[in-house]
Amino acid sequence: MDWVTRRPTTDQRNLVTVFTVGLALAAWTHQLGNTRGDIDLPHVALLASVAVVVARPRQLFGLTLLGVTVLWTVWDEAPQLSNHWTLVGLIAVALLAVAAVAAAVGRGRSCSERGDIADWYLVTWFIPTARWIFLAFYLFAGFAKVNSAFLDPAVSCAVVFLDESLTSIGLGGLGVQDASSVQWAVMVGTMVIELAIPWLLMIRRTRVPAVFLAIAFHAALSIDRTHQIVDFSSLLTVIYLSFLPAGAFTRMMDQARRLQTRVGDMLTVRPGLQRAVALTFIVGTGLAGEVSFPAFTSSRTLLWWMWQPTVVAVLVALARYVRHQPDGGATPLGAPPAWLMVVPALAVVNGFLPYLEVRSAGSWNMYANLRVVDGESNHLIFRRGIPLTDEYRDLVIIEASSDPGLEAYALQGLAVPRVQLRQYVVDHPDVAITYRFRGETFDSPRAGDDPLLNQPVSVWREKFQVFRAVTIDPPEQCLPTWGVAR
Repeated sequence: MDWVTRRPTTDQRNLVTVFTVGLALAAWTHQLGNTRGDIDLPHVALLASVAVVVARPRQLFGLTLLGVTVLWTVWDEAPQLSNHWTLVGLIAVALLAVAAVAAAVGRGRSCSERGDIADWYLVTWFIPTARWIFLAFYLFAGFAKVNSAFLDPAVSCAVVFLDESLTSIGLGGLGVQDASSVQWAVMVGTMVIELAIPWLLMIRRTRVPAVFLAIAFHAALSIDRTHQIVDFSSLLTVIYLSFLPAGAFTRMMDQARRLQTRVGDMLTVRPGLQRAVALTFIVGTGLAGEVSFPAFTSSRTLLWWMWQPTVVAVLVALARYVRHQPDGGATPLGAPPAWLMVVPALAVVNGFLPYLEVRSAGSWNMYANLRVVDGESNHLIFRRGIPLTDEYRDLVIIEASSDPGLEAYALQGLAVPRVQLRQYVVDHPDVAITYRFRGETFDSPRAGDDPLLNQPVSVWREKFQVFRAVTIDPPEQCLPTWGVAR
C-alpha cells in the first residue's frame, strides 16, 4: 500500500485522538464507579494503561496495553460482569486485532510512517468496528424492553429508575409512583428512544441529531445517584461522538488547545505541567478509589459531580454544532474487513443468548424486566423461548438462609437457577439454607455437604454462562442489582 497517498488526514488523526482518549477515560470512570475497597493487580494495570493512552493517545503500545488490561479485568470481574464492561471487552478484542495488523504492516518502516499506518488502521478499521459492535449491543438492549413487564407500572424498570433518580436528588416527593400518565410516558418514551437510537445513527441524514438525542438521554439516566451508571453513560458518549463528521474532531481539538492555553495563562502553568497534573489526578483518584474510598460511596460521589458539568458542557457544544452542522453531512459508518466483523457478530450472538436460555446476565438485556424461563417468555415479539439448556427448569426457591445475600432472595420472592447456587456454595460451603427444589423442601445446615448444591462448575462456565435470578410469580420485577449468587 502506498502510504503517501493513503496518509490519514488531520481530521482523521484528531478523531483517533478523541476516541482513544475517551475510551481510556471511560475505563477510568468504570474503575471509579466500581471500586472494591481493596487494591488488585488487574485494575492497577488498567489504570496504568489509561495513563499511557491519555499521555500518548495514538501510540500502538499504549492502546495494546489498554486492550490487554481491559480483557484482564473482564476475566477478573466475571461473573459479576456488567453489560457495559462486556461491551468494552468486545471493543478491546477489536482493538488488539487491529493493533496487531498495524504493527505487522509498519514493521521496518520509519517512525512517521508507522504512525501514519497506525492512524489509518485505527480510523478505517478499529473505530468503524467499535461502532458496529455498539449498534449490535444497542439494538438488543432496546429490543429486550419490548415486554409486558417493562410496560407494567407496578414493576417497570423505567418507573423504578425515574423514582430512584428523583429521590436521589431530593425530588422524591413529586409522587411519580402515583401519576399513571407520567409512568406511561416514561415507560413508552424510554422504549421508543432506545429502539430508535441505533436506527437513527445508521441513517446518514439523522445521524448527527441522533448523537445529541442519545447523549441527552443517557445524561438524564446518569442523574441517578443511587444506582451508579455514569461509567456506562461516559462510555456511550464517547461512542456516540464517533458518529459525528471527522471535521468535528478538529474543532474539538482546537477548542481543547485554546482551553489549555487559557488555563496555562491564568495559572502560569505550562502545558507539560498541566498534563502531568491531569495524569497525577487520574492515577491518584483511581488508586485512592481502590485503596481507601469505601466501595460505592466516595468514589461514586466524586465521579457523579465530575460527570454532570462535563456532560452538560458536551450537550451545549453539541446543540450548537447540530444547529449549524458546519462540517456538512455525517460521514459513513465505515466498512472494516469481513474477518473483523466477527467481533460485532459476537455481539449479535450474545444478544440472542437470553432467548435461547444459554445465558441471561451480561447479554444486553439490562434493566429490561425481560423474562425467558423454561420456554416461556414475556417478550411481546419473541413470545416463546428456545431453551438450549435446562438451567431454568432447575430453579431453587430459597426460603431461609444464614447468608444475608441468599436470604434476600427469600425476602424479594426470587428464584435462582441451581447452577448459580452451586457456584456460590462451592465458595461458601458453611452457609445454612432451607430451600424448595422440584416441589420438595430441603434443609441444609451446611450447604457444602448437600449433594444437590456442592457440585463444582467449570471456571469458564462459572465466569461467562451466568443466569440471573427471576421472580417466582410474574410479572418480572426490576432487578437493578445482582444477587449474591448472581
